[in-house]
Amino acid sequence: MQYLRILILMSFSWFALIAQAAVEVQTVEVSAMAASEEKAITKALARAVEQVNGVQVEVKTVLKETEERIYIDWLGNKTVLESADINKGAVNTQAVGPVRSYKVIDSTYLKDEKLWKVTISAKVSKFQQTDDGREKLVKFVVSPFRAERTTFASVDGAYPAHKVSHQISKFISDHVVKSGRFRVLDRTFWQEMTKENMVIRTFSTSTDEAVKLGQTLGADYILTGFIEDFDVKHLVDDAYGAQLPYYEAEFTVDARIIEVATSDTIWSERFTKRYDRKQMQAMLKELRPDPFTKSEADAALELQENLYADMALMISQQVIQYFYPIKVLSLEGRDAIYLNQGDEVISVGQQYDIFSHHKKVQDPDTGVEISIDGKSVATVEVTAVEDGYAIAKMVNGSFDKITEGAVARLLLPVVAEENTEPVEVKPLTPGSSEQPLQWK
Repeated sequence: MQYLRILILMSFSWFALIAQAAVEVQTVEVSAMAASEEKAITKALARAVEQVNGVQVEVKTVLKETEERIYIDWLGNKTVLESADINKGAVNTQAVGPVRSYKVIDSTYLKDEKLWKVTISAKVSKFQQTDDGREKLVKFVVSPFRAERTTFASVDGAYPAHKVSHQISKFISDHVVKSGRFRVLDRTFWQEMTKENMVIRTFSTSTDEAVKLGQTLGADYILTGFIEDFDVKHLVDDAYGAQLPYYEAEFTVDARIIEVATSDTIWSERFTKRYDRKQMQAMLKELRPDPFTKSEADAALELQENLYADMALMISQQVIQYFYPIKVLSLEGRDAIYLNQGDEVISVGQQYDIFSHHKKVQDPDTGVEISIDGKSVATVEVTAVEDGYAIAKMVNGSFDKITEGAVARLLLPVVAEENTEPVEVKPLTPGSSEQPLQWK
């Protein structure tokens, strides 16, 4: 029998050494919602540590056969809890670790949302950091993305736009944090900025607002965006009197990076992903191989969460690569081309164009220095990703023309245009349509 071990890892990968001063203990009250009571409590614990220490929290699920525990780790300071007793609260008798003690104040199952909502009171250690290495990192803020619409379609009905904004911005921020290349500033403003009345339904005013937010937080750059479509549609096919449910999804998001000091937009990109009925069915089947272990509704909600995360990952990868372009690290063979960034930036299956070394030229009108890529010499496909690097193989081009230090740029998927060719309309015949059969 396999048991579940949940690792809550709260760390910045860029910390090589860290010195800690006196530890202050703060009491906070935090709420969280999840599909199970245990997961909701775990989520609340993560939020409590994040609220006190101002860090991003990643919750990873790892299977282990012999024990079932929850590990809370912040920069090497660990609290270990028995998962079976998580709803009973706990007191850390060792007086170390991020969570000193906690108790569950309220736990309620919300029937309409099909979620557990818990509220905990936790005593959390606030660790003082004396390392100043982070000051050299780019100071970055991810602001809430805007939307014109008030709701988007989801697998179980209309979903508020401000909640979509919160989820996408949070996912992106987490990826940027875990890349270890940015100082993502404290996001306690989330609770106010993602309220429904703060998701302003206009894109034209977002630059001024973003700049003001960036100035308030002391940021160098701020990422903002506009959500045009973010729909996961639950549809029904009426075939021969039977109603067959199916799903389709479409996402369109505009993202841009603003330099706070100048208010200039230095990067922008439009991201579009579409999933047809066949693709959604295939992904649902992967999540629900055995219909007796998981309902279709639960699998659909899980798929929707995965699609949200995938869209955020695609955006965050492009953001990180704008500041830190992916480069060839080492050449060990046609099937072993090493790239200099890892799993927070690169995904298995992605393809990259490799360019010859770029050069810089000066714009004759503005005098601005422009970096120009060389020619594309090869296309590679990522076969493995690790912490800090990735391995790719040749797809086409010339391996001999690839050099260490060459820039690799992601090939974004091409969205097929809708067929605009005229379609021949055939007359309805008995048995081929809603026209009734005629017996003679």
